[in-house]
Amino acid sequence: MKMSTPPVVAIILGDPAGSSYELCVMTALQNQGDYIPVFVGNRRRFDISRQAVKDQELLQVYPFEGRPQTAEKNVAYFVDVEGGEDVQFGKVTPDSGKITYESMIKALDLCQEGLADGVIMAPITKNAFHAAGYEEDSEFAVFAKFYNLPAVKSVVTANSIYRASVTGHCAFKDIVPSLTTE
Repeated sequence: MKMSTPPVVAIILGDPAGSSYELCVMTALQNQGDYIPVFVGNRRRFDISRQAVKDQELLQVYPFEGRPQTAEKNVAYFVDVEGGEDVQFGKVTPDSGKITYESMIKALDLCQEGLADGVIMAPITKNAFHAAGYEEDSEFAVFAKFYNLPAVKSVVTANSIYRASVTGHCAFKDIVPSLTTE
């Protein structure tokens, strides 16, 4: 079934201390109006990070004030997630973990409220979750808790190849000991 308006996609900006925000700006600049991007993250960090992206000045970013109806090239909307001042590029801090976690929750809220049709997420730093005091160890644990599910798994596709982790997130050294015949 084709949607009458382009889908609204909540883009979780990921770790504000890494390159995730820049990746999202580059992605939005490639959008030809196929979807309506809604960035979810810390606006102050976004404005700093976007300066590193070539042609970033072409991207017009407006406050999110309800579900947008039209997609336009080089137009995105923004949901600001407040955060502390202690976000340093390349360093894990409680504030970067809080911003990442709260951005994920806000994007999922947008979907539940019918304000977004789906979510994509830029890279995160799981250690930042722990630094911020959250018990979840991955984005999958956050999604499972939000939707009150026992577990959430990811399936990655490349043409006709499908891959899913059977061990979940763990250190490489723990993969083989975690495998069972089941």
